[in-house]
Amino acid sequence: MNKRIISKTILFSLIMGSILSCGKDDDSVTNPTETTNVYIAGYEQNSNINQAKFWKNGTVTSLPTTGKPSIGQAVFVSGKDVFIVGQEAMSSATDANRQIKLWKNGVLAKTITDGTKDAVANDLYVAGNDVYITGIEFNGTNNVAKVWKNGTPTNLTDGTKEGVANAISVSGGNVYVAGSEFDGMNNVLKLWKNGVAQNLNSGAKSAEAYAVFVNNNDVYVAGEEQGTAKFWKNGIATIIAGNSAIAKGIYVSGNDVYVIFEQYNAETKKWQGKLWKNAQISNISNGTQNCSLTGISVDANDIYVIGSESNGTVDVAKIWKNGTATNLTNGVQHAIALDIAIAKQ
Repeated sequence: MNKRIISKTILFSLIMGSILSCGKDDDSVTNPTETTNVYIAGYEQNSNINQAKFWKNGTVTSLPTTGKPSIGQAVFVSGKDVFIVGQEAMSSATDANRQIKLWKNGVLAKTITDGTKDAVANDLYVAGNDVYITGIEFNGTNNVAKVWKNGTPTNLTDGTKEGVANAISVSGGNVYVAGSEFDGMNNVLKLWKNGVAQNLNSGAKSAEAYAVFVNNNDVYVAGEEQGTAKFWKNGIATIIAGNSAIAKGIYVSGNDVYVIFEQYNAETKKWQGKLWKNAQISNISNGTQNCSLTGISVDANDIYVIGSESNGTVDVAKIWKNGTATNLTNGVQHAIALDIAIAKQ
């Protein structure tokens, strides 16, 4: 996920869902039978082959593939429709020449790339009838950061240097993408707005962006700069933690800013998952095993965090709700939860 992640907001879909509901039937807005559904995209290995999966309220479903290595990378809910983007390799023997695929409601809806060049989807956003996917495609020399709108690609980088697009958000008709581009010395953290790049760091230190969140007119990007976890609000950086730390996801609700990050625990020599909320830090994992956090979402007073934690043998896909962990997989095969979306349905 990511990378890759990041993690993702469903703010737009919730707003649009409310508007559409009002247009159809005002009573549906306060329907007492409305439930909160938690959707998670990821993968679980079977005989050492990654298989794309999604979970709805903890119940797992395998996404339809040809049986080659595959990953469910990102999930987005729009109304009653559940979109998942990921990739599947063209060969069982290697991950080279992966094809980006889009599933809708558990059915393969579209193959985005043809597999002649290796491609990876990192994030997904649905705005109205438009489906935006961001990721990379290899040009024979470098990875090119791209956005696909309804399957049509647009390059964010020119391909002369390595580029990556890790996260996407759409707000007010504007398309925001977070990622980076190599400048010959370091990765420069980038925020593209409608294809126009803004550098969020000077390039003196290598940096990467993993998540983007738009709240009203404010644009938040989470990532790291040379081992320091940070988020940028409208281009201004806030340090989350230093000493080998990476911010992997961000969510904003009202005046509250939530950032998930991983930090190397020098005592246990493991990566530990943590949550930063308004400058207060709490532990997600205890640091005794390696933990990777990939997504966060907030629903009223409930904080959902997803990722994986090692059991000493394999990584176990997990969800933490208000700090309490629930395993999504049984710990026999390697598995990772990569993205989360919450919907009132």
